[in-house]
Amino acid sequence: MKARSLVVRAVTLFLPLARPSANGERLRKARDTLFRLKGFLEALGFPVQTLRVALDGRFPLWGRSLEQVAAELGVLVETLGGEIFVSLGPVHTGFPQGYDWLPELLARYPVYASAHLVAPGEGHIEGQAVYAAARVIRRLAHVGPLGEGNTRFAATAWVKPGTPFFPAAYAAPQGPDWAWALAMETGGLLVQAARRSGAVQEKGVYLQRMLEEETRAIAVEMQAQSGELWERFLGFDVSWAPFATEDRSVGAALEALGLARVGGHGTLALAAWLTAILRRARLPRRTGFNGLMLPVLEDPALARAAARGDLDTRMLLVSSAVCGVGLDTVPLPGDVTEAQLAALLWDVAALAVRLQKPLAVRVMPIPGHGPGDRVRWDKEFFVDTPVLPLPGEGLPGWDESTVLDLGEG
Repeated sequence: MKARSLVVRAVTLFLPLARPSANGERLRKARDTLFRLKGFLEALGFPVQTLRVALDGRFPLWGRSLEQVAAELGVLVETLGGEIFVSLGPVHTGFPQGYDWLPELLARYPVYASAHLVAPGEGHIEGQAVYAAARVIRRLAHVGPLGEGNTRFAATAWVKPGTPFFPAAYAAPQGPDWAWALAMETGGLLVQAARRSGAVQEKGVYLQRMLEEETRAIAVEMQAQSGELWERFLGFDVSWAPFATEDRSVGAALEALGLARVGGHGTLALAAWLTAILRRARLPRRTGFNGLMLPVLEDPALARAAARGDLDTRMLLVSSAVCGVGLDTVPLPGDVTEAQLAALLWDVAALAVRLQKPLAVRVMPIPGHGPGDRVRWDKEFFVDTPVLPLPGEGLPGWDESTVLDLGEG
């Protein structure tokens, strides 16, 4: 069997779903389909890390009370089984009780969820969504040790349905009865290419060729073996995504490509170049972010840059303008205020609207920790990282009634 350069981070199945208790057969079919897909991909030589189901955000309609919704969620988790991760999808501002229930639901069950700061295609950013998401982040800081509840929540802007990376993944409420997509882990390929001899341009050619060859291998077999799988397939997200080891580190790859200090001058140029490679790659189908992921807690080189002071929230936000997918797994002080979080979310939402690109925010206030304090994790997918400060005191006078219209007319 041919050795592969890419790993499948997630096989994500998208499932518009009303009450789980009334859809047992659909859930069992979804579970069986995911294991079928796992076998198909592994037979081609692609390791599969996780199987996932993403819903459409209608969970506030599962019952009239938190207890009713929690009971339905229990049915969902039990039916799918412990090997399948679940995202509830984005809370809709039309169902504000969902924001109130979300921290408790995530405390009871190991599920994921998100909240739209601004939906794809919209130009109005509403304070109701911004401040509701900020409150959820504050409350989730007290769910699990070291604020780990926030690893399972993201505030998103302009993220479309069919994005396979969690926690941003969700199904279109009016979409097909099921569809699926692949989130690829590309950090290993990126480090391998960066450490090759030759000019930077040659490394870029190699990266593009490998992305095209390996995604094409999946697509060709899919079409040959199962027309249904191909018809239901939304595409690949080949974002440069790392893992918490040096040989799969995006930060280490940036350094191997010639960057003296991650976060210093030259970071934006390399980041934009890497994203351009993704854009040029002729994928059989594509979906999701397809950008550069800089998750501070999941990348040892990024953690070192944060410890040196070269990487902070403002640098991560600037990077998002040319390449990135937002702010991901960023540890913040435990006493960060709702107003400070809201100011950060306003910035990300505004950037997404003006650039018309998907961005997400997954930040983690760490109770009992202040700026510079080192957070030590006992998890294989996290690295020890200092807490980053969040400058500013918020936006005095702004509240849930504030609306920014960024449309150009």
